[in-house]
Amino acid sequence: MLTLDAEADPDTIREHARCAVAGQPESLRIKPLTGQERAKVLVFVKKQDSPETVVVQCDGALPPETKVKLSWGAEIRAASSIATDKD
Repeated sequence: MLTLDAEADPDTIREHARCAVAGQPESLRIKPLTGQERAKVLVFVKKQDSPETVVVQCDGALPPETKVKLSWGAEIRAASSIATDKD
């Protein structure tokens, strides 16, 4: 779960965010969670919903106790179409 400065465009998150998994040569795509999946996570962590909150999941199986790094690409845009300028 991430709290951003502005609402992010979910299509650009899918395209440019990745999970780098220790021991795996290829990164996994990230999918933004929506609907009931998103709501369940927010309730579990006791977080108020807001457009700036992004709930994401690595799109693939992760081995137990594996280190994962989030790569947030520079091409990810805010819903207002402004892109970040750094990875």
